[in-house]
Amino acid sequence: MTLLPSSFRPLGIDFVRPRPAASPAGLLLLIAGVAAISIVTADYLDTRDEHERIAAQVTRLEQHYKTRQTGASLAATSRKRDEDKSITAKEQAARDVAERLNQPWDSILREVESITDPAISLLDIHGDARTRTLRITGEAREMTDAVLYLNRLRDTSWFGSVWLSHHETVQDGAVRVIRFTLEALWKKPA
Repeated sequence: MTLLPSSFRPLGIDFVRPRPAASPAGLLLLIAGVAAISIVTADYLDTRDEHERIAAQVTRLEQHYKTRQTGASLAATSRKRDEDKSITAKEQAARDVAERLNQPWDSILREVESITDPAISLLDIHGDARTRTLRITGEAREMTDAVLYLNRLRDTSWFGSVWLSHHETVQDGAVRVIRFTLEALWKKPA
């Protein structure tokens, strides 16, 4: 048996380092995220209240317009044509707003949220009520994660057609991610 001189020490090889505690910047980002969610929720609730107010106004305008048409004579109708046009324009604008707000946003966003997993980070969701298109921008660690997410969207009852419209590799410090944009046409579930 050979004895090693006392100047030799065992090497400390540790392949699993302990995870560092949360940084102050990370905690600030968490607080900012919670604040942003609170603001968005408050904005959503205000928008929902505004939608209800506009829908009631549209109903009142429709009843008012029908009452005026049935009780008015042809001469009175022709004299007030300009006024009716302005009411019709306001009525149409109110209908347009009501149509945009009447979309099933809660259900659509709940569906998108329910299929999102930790491998996907959603950055932006933009809906267009006229074309019934939802544009989702997100990041994934691997392209396969983005494709799996796209397939999960296709398998839902809300989306008929889903396609990848853009993707790129983004280097953020030492981390490489795939930034992607998906577009989906929504439909009423069967």
